[in-house]
Parts: sequence; structure tokens; C-alpha cells
Amino acid sequence: AESNRTAGRLVTTDAAAVERIRSRIKRTDVFVRWGGEEFVILCPGHDLAAAARLAEKLRVRIATLSLHAQRVTTSVGVATWQGALDTEESLFHRVDEALYRAKEGGRNRVELER
Repeated sequence: AESNRTAGRLVTTDAAAVERIRSRIKRTDVFVRWGGEEFVILCPGHDLAAAARLAEKLRVRIATLSLHAQRVTTSVGVATWQGALDTEESLFHRVDEALYRAKEGGRNRVELER
């Protein structure tokens, strides 16, 4: 019964941003580096709306940072586990699609799976 598991991918390069994220998520959430500038947050118990609210709060919080006198921005893609017929590959594909829409839409934004 993992129908309320959500995943979000975000892009950031700033260590202070990483610490702000860690300080704002639940102990049960999993926060890991997914690549050079990308991170994944797995949020057991969150539905899409709750994950979207968390993502937006993190995006706003990170936007208060600056790095070398430049504003730090965060692009986030959010998707939910669709139940027994879903796969990790499918979940991350939906997260990727949402993340790319966030980047293409002007960056520094949250996009949800469609």
C-alpha cells in the first residue's frame, strides 16, 4: 500500500540550499543526491497536493539565498506513486517530465506530473 508515496526531483548547486532542504523535511523523508546538481526527495505519506506544497515551500526558502551575489533558483518536478501497477522507472519518468517542464517554463518553479 504505497499509493501515497511521492517523489520530487530538484536542481540546485548551493550547499546552503541543501541544508535548508534537510532542515525542512520530515525524518521519514529520504533526501539524496541524484546527479551533479539534482536531488531526489521521497516523501512517504504525502499525496500530490502535500508534496507540491512542500516543494513550493522549499523553492521559496531557497530563493532567499544568494551565491556569489546571484540569486539561487530551484526547479522541481513532483510525481506520485500510482499503486501496484506503477514502477520506479515510470515514477521517475513522470518526475523527469515535470522537472523539464519547470526548466523550460522559466526555471525557479514547481511542476507536477500530468
